[in-house]
Amino acid sequence: MSITSGRRELTDAQTGRKLVQLTSGDCFDYPLYYYIPSMTADATSVVFYRHQADEVQMYSLDVETGVTRRLTEARTPNSLWGPWLQEPGWGVRDQMSALNTVTDEVIYFVSNDIRAVNIRTLADRLLFTLPEDRVPCGLTGVSPDGKWFVFPHADRQWWEASVGTGTEPKREEAQGVRLDVLDLASGETRTLVQINSWLTHSNFYDDRRILFCHPATEEGILMTDLDGGHYQHLRTQDQKDRTCHYPATARGIMYEVANHIGGIYDPDTHVRSEYELGLPGYVHTGCDPEGRLWFYESHDSRTDVHAIYFFPALVSDRPNEPVLLLSDMKTYWLGQRSHFHPRVTPDRKSILFTGGDPANQTNHLFLLDIADLQDTKIEPSGRTNSHGGASNAER
Repeated sequence: MSITSGRRELTDAQTGRKLVQLTSGDCFDYPLYYYIPSMTADATSVVFYRHQADEVQMYSLDVETGVTRRLTEARTPNSLWGPWLQEPGWGVRDQMSALNTVTDEVIYFVSNDIRAVNIRTLADRLLFTLPEDRVPCGLTGVSPDGKWFVFPHADRQWWEASVGTGTEPKREEAQGVRLDVLDLASGETRTLVQINSWLTHSNFYDDRRILFCHPATEEGILMTDLDGGHYQHLRTQDQKDRTCHYPATARGIMYEVANHIGGIYDPDTHVRSEYELGLPGYVHTGCDPEGRLWFYESHDSRTDVHAIYFFPALVSDRPNEPVLLLSDMKTYWLGQRSHFHPRVTPDRKSILFTGGDPANQTNHLFLLDIADLQDTKIEPSGRTNSHGGASNAER
């Protein structure tokens, strides 16, 4: 089924920047988690979740024409990411889909089945079925070369008992959580890491290396590779606090520390550079896959509005001054669906994000025009990670 989504062209009242609202209606639309691509490599189509009533399915949208196609007919009961206290629903497993930009397939879960649907032809195929005593438990990703799919899964008995309490599972109580990869050609899987901690996120850094989180008793950036049997904790915590969000880029892993420090980490050399940001509220490090633009989503809990700030230049010896790209915008509903989760599009003309529509208090897909932005000028701070990556390797 194809429909045409309502498209609106807007102008930010404070910055004068152009915005395009790609979707609208009595539903909640939001891209894949912003660590991974939601747009095809040619930037012509975007893949997204649509939560309407109590159903969540995958859709694709042609950016120019607005033609929108439903991709899935999933029937997973209680499919929402329950730990964040969203209302029960059914359909695809929420937040756990990924786009293979090589084959233009969306990989998604129906209960324990891993399936792939082609966004051009709608051809749908079964890739793998997870055993019934396991349950998918976190975000996923596809390797840039299109060959591998990474996903975490947990013991079903522990997971269902934890989620059933109405609060998110306690990471420190998890046992035997596994991080697996699926060979998308052969359909074979193997476990890379088994850990006694609930793994909430996983995505590829490059064709071989994988980022995931978190360790059991804190937030942190962990890395393994396709060989498995080991992991490293990157940029361990210090007196300034610990890392939270960590988009992978061509220039390293970008992250924020306690909302007021922005950094980039080279996993090859374990050298990091960090800069004082001074942003208000709760911060998400924006994702530029090329690592050329340093920008951040800021959520002010006092007024419950979001904004996007850009840093034209960064120096390490004093606080840095941001430029406002998008002024205060309210979003609606709960948890993962209420964050902007901003990511630069493949054509580098826009930032794709989830924004609020006050007309009916829903969230939808937006593009923010950034075609004029120049690369952030960075003064390397050259700070070496004295922990050397805090290797937990056991070979």
